[in-house]
Amino acid sequence: MSHTVVEMYVKVVPVNLYRNGAKNSPQLHKLRTLPPRTLEQSFDIQIYKKNGTDYVSKDTGGISTFDREKPGFGGFWWKIPKGTAVPPGLRISMDFNPKPSSMPTHYTIRPLFDMPLTKYISLLEELALSAERMFEVKQTKNAEGK
Repeated sequence: MSHTVVEMYVKVVPVNLYRNGAKNSPQLHKLRTLPPRTLEQSFDIQIYKKNGTDYVSKDTGGISTFDREKPGFGGFWWKIPKGTAVPPGLRISMDFNPKPSSMPTHYTIRPLFDMPLTKYISLLEELALSAERMFEVKQTKNAEGK
């Protein structure tokens, strides 16, 4: 899914970044790809074939994170601390936020250049080693739309 990029970072994580993950992992490696998803569905990044290998496109997105927990998302929240080195080959974008005082700002962990999908996942797993499990949020009935 595409977001309007405001700033780009390639050396260090600019702020504490939060990711909703699982009990034992921030799940940075869990990509929703196009294909098999369709344009009508949410996807993180587009893949294409090059010489029989799946590649990720640097222009179509990446993994979602936020500058604080996002209300309504239950589960385990992880933090990638501010100042963490960004593995070479990744970049982090701060995406446009129309209501920064009331909504978390979205940051996307993107490939710096088109690369094999396996390489991108490997770089995400490297970054995930810096993540710290922070807290568990119980999903509320309102967040489920009930």
